[in-house]
Amino acid sequence: MDAATGAPIALTDIRDSVVVMATFARGPGWISKEPLEVQVMFSGACEGVTSLLFPAPAPVVIAHQFLLRVRGQGALCTRGGSSSARAVLLGPNARVLAVSVPLRLVIRQSP
Repeated sequence: MDAATGAPIALTDIRDSVVVMATFARGPGWISKEPLEVQVMFSGACEGVTSLLFPAPAPVVIAHQFLLRVRGQGALCTRGGSSSARAVLLGPNARVLAVSVPLRLVIRQSP
């Protein structure tokens, strides 16, 4: 969704900052006695990682919005073109617990 207005946008026509939602759900009965970390990794025209740490006991359902800045200070996108975003759930010692399918994005840089 558009970060400024909240309106839905086409993933093939991103021209300004957008919000990427990462959501994970753990199975019933699985209690996290350690902190968990959610990362969203961007590659391609956008490069970088944003992350958030959930202290123990982490919730069964984790949902968080990550802001993808397309231009200006803190922007992960330095050029137009194709990118992909992938959400990763990490456990203790950076052990990968879950990985999303890649989300394909096309960044359109304004002249």
